Amino acid sequence: IWTACMFGGEDASRAYNESVSLILFGDLNRVVLEGSIQKLIGRHEALNATFSTDGRFMTIFEKTSIEVLYQDISQLNKTQKNNAINNYLSEDANNIFDLAKGPLIKISLLKLSNLEHQLVLTAHHIICDGWSLGIMLEELGGFYSAKIQGVTPDVPQPDTFSSYVEEEQEFINSAEYVKTEKYWLKLYETSVPMVTLPTDFPRPQLRTYK
Repeated sequence: IWTACMFGGEDASRAYNESVSLILFGDLNRVVLEGSIQKLIGRHEALNATFSTDGRFMTIFEKTSIEVLYQDISQLNKTQKNNAINNYLSEDANNIFDLAKGPLIKISLLKLSNLEHQLVLTAHHIICDGWSLGIMLEELGGFYSAKIQGVTPDVPQPDTFSSYVEEEQEFINSAEYVKTEKYWLKLYETSVPMVTLPTDFPRPQLRTYK
Protein backbone atom coordinates (compact mmCIF):
# COMPACT_ATOMS: atom_id res chain seq x y z
CA ILE A 1 0.00 0.00 0.00
CA TRP A 2 2.80 2.42 0.89
CA THR A 3 4.57 1.74 -2.40
CA ALA A 4 1.37 2.21 -4.41
CA CYS A 5 0.73 5.53 -2.70
CA MET A 6 4.27 6.75 -3.36
CA PHE A 7 4.20 5.85 -7.06
CA GLY A 8 0.54 6.63 -7.67
CA GLY A 9 0.46 9.92 -5.78
CA GLU A 10 -2.73 11.46 -4.43
CA ASP A 11 -5.03 9.46 -6.74
CA ALA A 12 -3.62 6.23 -5.34
CA SER A 13 -3.67 7.43 -1.75
CA ARG A 14 -7.33 8.50 -1.76
CA ALA A 15 -8.27 5.20 -3.45
CA TYR A 16 -7.15 3.45 -0.25
CA ASN A 17 -9.50 5.44 2.01
CA GLU A 18 -11.94 3.42 4.10
CA SER A 19 -15.05 5.35 5.12
CA VAL A 20 -18.20 4.56 7.08
CA SER A 21 -20.96 6.73 8.52
CA LEU A 22 -23.62 6.17 11.18
CA ILE A 23 -26.92 7.94 11.69
CA LEU A 24 -27.43 8.51 15.43
CA PHE A 25 -31.00 9.10 16.61
CA GLY A 26 -31.98 10.54 19.99
CA ASP A 27 -30.30 12.79 22.54
CA LEU A 28 -26.54 12.83 21.93
CA ASN A 29 -24.00 13.74 24.58
CA ARG A 30 -21.27 15.21 22.39
CA VAL A 31 -18.73 15.45 25.21
CA VAL A 32 -19.14 11.75 26.04
CA LEU A 33 -18.94 10.79 22.36
CA GLU A 34 -15.71 12.71 21.84
CA GLY A 35 -14.25 11.20 25.01
CA SER A 36 -15.20 7.74 23.78
CA ILE A 37 -13.48 8.46 20.46
CA GLN A 38 -10.26 9.47 22.22
CA LYS A 39 -10.42 6.29 24.32
CA LEU A 40 -10.84 4.22 21.15
CA ILE A 41 -7.88 5.89 19.44
CA GLY A 42 -5.71 5.49 22.53
CA ARG A 43 -6.12 1.71 22.81
CA HIS A 44 -5.14 0.68 19.26
CA GLU A 45 -1.52 1.07 18.13
CA ALA A 46 -2.40 1.17 14.43
CA LEU A 47 -4.57 4.26 14.98
CA ASN A 48 -1.55 6.04 16.47
CA ALA A 49 0.83 5.11 13.67
CA THR A 50 2.70 6.93 10.91
CA PHE A 51 5.26 5.70 8.37
CA SER A 52 8.76 6.87 7.51
CA THR A 53 9.31 8.67 4.22
CA ASP A 54 11.17 5.65 2.82
CA GLY A 55 8.47 3.21 3.95
CA ARG A 56 10.86 1.12 6.05
CA PHE A 57 9.63 2.07 9.51
CA MET A 58 6.31 2.38 11.30
CA THR A 59 6.20 4.80 14.23
CA ILE A 60 3.58 4.26 16.94
CA PHE A 61 2.99 7.27 19.16
CA GLU A 62 2.01 6.84 22.80
CA LYS A 63 -0.91 9.21 22.31
CA THR A 64 -2.59 10.83 19.33
CA SER A 65 -5.25 13.46 19.92
CA ILE A 66 -7.90 13.39 17.20
CA GLU A 67 -9.99 16.51 16.75
CA VAL A 68 -13.59 15.53 15.99
CA LEU A 69 -14.67 17.92 13.23
CA TYR A 70 -18.15 19.30 13.94
CA GLN A 71 -20.65 20.85 11.55
CA ASP A 72 -24.15 22.06 12.41
CA ILE A 73 -26.37 21.90 9.32
CA SER A 74 -29.62 21.57 11.24
CA GLN A 75 -30.92 24.97 10.03
CA LEU A 76 -30.84 23.98 6.34
CA ASN A 77 -33.95 22.79 4.53
CA LYS A 78 -34.23 19.15 3.47
CA THR A 79 -32.77 19.64 -0.04
CA GLN A 80 -29.92 21.82 1.19
CA LYS A 81 -29.20 19.35 3.98
CA ASN A 82 -29.02 16.36 1.62
CA ASN A 83 -26.71 18.27 -0.71
CA ALA A 84 -24.50 19.31 2.18
CA ILE A 85 -24.26 15.72 3.45
CA ASN A 86 -23.50 14.28 0.01
CA ASN A 87 -20.87 16.93 -0.69
CA TYR A 88 -19.24 16.37 2.68
CA LEU A 89 -19.15 12.57 2.31
CA SER A 90 -17.61 12.85 -1.15
CA GLU A 91 -15.04 15.37 0.04
CA ASP A 92 -14.24 13.31 3.13
CA ALA A 93 -13.81 10.07 1.17
CA ASN A 94 -11.31 11.87 -1.07
CA ASN A 95 -9.29 13.22 1.85
CA ILE A 96 -5.51 12.96 1.34
CA PHE A 97 -3.78 11.48 4.38
CA ASP A 98 -0.10 12.24 4.98
CA LEU A 99 1.42 8.82 5.72
CA ALA A 100 4.52 10.38 7.28
CA LYS A 101 2.86 13.03 9.46
CA GLY A 102 -0.52 11.51 10.27
CA PRO A 103 -2.96 11.13 11.82
CA LEU A 104 -4.27 8.49 9.43
CA ILE A 105 -7.82 8.58 10.72
CA LYS A 106 -10.40 11.37 10.52
CA ILE A 107 -13.69 11.58 12.43
CA SER A 108 -16.49 14.07 11.85
CA LEU A 109 -19.89 14.73 13.40
CA LEU A 110 -22.69 16.39 11.44
CA LYS A 111 -25.66 17.75 13.38
CA LEU A 112 -28.78 17.18 11.28
CA SER A 113 -31.24 18.13 14.05
CA ASN A 114 -31.40 18.12 17.85
CA LEU A 115 -32.25 14.41 17.73
CA GLU A 116 -30.29 13.28 14.68
CA HIS A 117 -26.55 13.30 13.98
CA GLN A 118 -24.31 11.65 11.41
CA LEU A 119 -20.95 10.30 12.54
CA VAL A 120 -18.40 9.91 9.73
CA LEU A 121 -15.24 7.87 10.22
CA THR A 122 -12.58 7.77 7.49
CA ALA A 123 -9.19 6.08 7.75
CA HIS A 124 -6.40 5.04 5.41
CA HIS A 125 -6.34 1.37 4.47
CA ILE A 126 -2.69 1.16 5.53
CA ILE A 127 -3.87 1.14 9.18
CA CYS A 128 -7.28 -0.55 8.96
CA ASP A 129 -9.74 -2.46 6.81
CA GLY A 130 -13.48 -3.12 6.71
CA TRP A 131 -13.24 -5.63 9.56
CA SER A 132 -11.33 -3.08 11.64
CA LEU A 133 -14.04 -0.47 11.12
CA GLY A 134 -16.63 -2.90 12.49
CA ILE A 135 -14.53 -3.49 15.61
CA MET A 136 -13.98 0.25 16.07
CA LEU A 137 -17.68 1.07 15.81
CA GLU A 138 -18.58 -1.73 18.22
CA GLU A 139 -16.04 -0.53 20.78
CA LEU A 140 -17.05 3.11 20.32
CA GLY A 141 -20.67 2.19 21.04
CA GLY A 142 -19.54 0.20 24.07
CA PHE A 143 -17.51 3.10 25.52
CA TYR A 144 -20.30 5.61 24.92
CA SER A 145 -23.08 3.45 26.38
CA ALA A 146 -21.01 2.51 29.42
CA LYS A 147 -20.21 6.15 30.19
CA ILE A 148 -23.87 7.19 29.83
CA GLN A 149 -25.02 4.31 32.06
CA GLY A 150 -22.20 4.78 34.57
CA VAL A 151 -20.83 1.25 34.19
CA THR A 152 -17.48 -0.27 33.19
CA PRO A 153 -17.24 -0.88 29.41
CA ASP A 154 -17.16 -4.56 28.44
CA VAL A 155 -14.40 -4.56 25.81
CA PRO A 156 -11.55 -7.07 25.42
CA GLN A 157 -7.91 -6.17 25.94
CA PRO A 158 -6.59 -5.23 22.49
CA ASP A 159 -3.75 -7.14 20.88
CA THR A 160 -0.83 -4.85 20.10
CA PHE A 161 0.38 -4.47 16.54
CA SER A 162 3.98 -4.78 17.78
CA SER A 163 3.29 -8.23 19.27
CA TYR A 164 1.81 -9.33 15.92
CA VAL A 165 4.98 -8.15 14.15
CA GLU A 166 7.18 -9.97 16.67
CA GLU A 167 5.24 -13.21 16.11
CA GLU A 168 5.55 -12.75 12.36
CA GLN A 169 9.31 -12.30 12.66
CA GLU A 170 9.55 -15.43 14.79
CA PHE A 171 7.67 -17.37 12.12
CA ILE A 172 9.98 -16.07 9.36
CA ASN A 173 12.93 -17.50 11.29
CA SER A 174 11.24 -20.86 11.90
CA ALA A 175 11.70 -24.22 10.18
CA GLU A 176 8.01 -24.18 9.24
CA TYR A 177 8.51 -20.99 7.25
CA VAL A 178 11.51 -22.42 5.41
CA LYS A 179 9.47 -25.52 4.52
CA THR A 180 6.57 -23.39 3.26
CA GLU A 181 8.88 -21.18 1.22
CA LYS A 182 10.57 -24.17 -0.43
CA TYR A 183 7.17 -25.61 -1.37
CA TRP A 184 6.08 -22.51 -3.29
CA LEU A 185 9.47 -21.94 -4.90
CA LYS A 186 9.48 -25.54 -6.18
CA LEU A 187 5.88 -25.27 -7.40
CA TYR A 188 6.74 -22.30 -9.62
CA GLU A 189 10.41 -22.95 -10.34
CA THR A 190 9.81 -23.36 -14.10
CA SER A 191 7.14 -20.71 -14.69
CA VAL A 192 4.39 -18.72 -13.03
CA PRO A 193 0.97 -19.14 -14.69
CA MET A 194 -0.62 -16.03 -16.13
CA VAL A 195 -4.00 -15.05 -14.71
CA THR A 196 -6.51 -14.99 -17.56
CA LEU A 197 -9.71 -14.08 -15.74
CA PRO A 198 -12.15 -12.16 -17.97
CA THR A 199 -12.75 -8.49 -17.18
CA ASP A 200 -15.77 -6.24 -17.69
CA PHE A 201 -13.81 -3.91 -19.95
CA PRO A 202 -10.40 -3.78 -21.65
CA ARG A 203 -7.52 -3.14 -19.28
CA PRO A 204 -6.19 0.41 -19.82
CA GLN A 205 -2.58 0.84 -20.95
CA LEU A 206 -1.89 2.91 -17.85
CA ARG A 207 -3.24 1.93 -14.44
CA THR A 208 -5.73 4.27 -12.82
CA TYR A 209 -7.10 4.35 -9.27
CA LYS A 210 -10.75 5.10 -9.99
